[in-house]
Amino acid sequence: MLAVRRDDDPARRAQDRESDVVNCVFVHCEVQLIATSRDNFNLEVYTRHWRQSRGEIMIIGTHTLLFSPDPVRDREFLRDIFGFPHVDAGSGWLIFRVPPAEMGVHPLHGERQWEICFMTDDVQSEIERLSTLGCSFTPVVDQGYGLVTRMTLPGGARLDLYQPKHEMAIAL
Repeated sequence: MLAVRRDDDPARRAQDRESDVVNCVFVHCEVQLIATSRDNFNLEVYTRHWRQSRGEIMIIGTHTLLFSPDPVRDREFLRDIFGFPHVDAGSGWLIFRVPPAEMGVHPLHGERQWEICFMTDDVQSEIERLSTLGCSFTPVVDQGYGLVTRMTLPGGARLDLYQPKHEMAIAL
């Protein structure tokens, strides 16, 4: 449900009526509801977080990096097979919108200090589907928190694929 809240300033309310622009707050993001006609509205979401507008520092997202021996091939795979929406940052350098994320903090083991994992609700079915599309997988291991396999994309990039057994934070 979207609650539209008009500003309490009478001059601002008059301006809203004249321009048919209403400012509101929706899940901590700035949103403008623009009336293009009496019954037709466009919703514009601004990337600036509402706390930033008050001068507070805010983390607005997570940018992950995947290193690959053949980045062009893996970008094509993420775009064409996974269907991840993307922007071209220039010269074919694609930046993908990925599914919602969550972060866990684990004790350090070995040299690895970070890891990228894709989550699925059925790891075996996803292995079968992606194997036919050129991915390879290590055997699935039950780690207690979930069923985990290491996936290698067609271009050589590697990341984990896992089926969580725990409550997921992406629903929060």
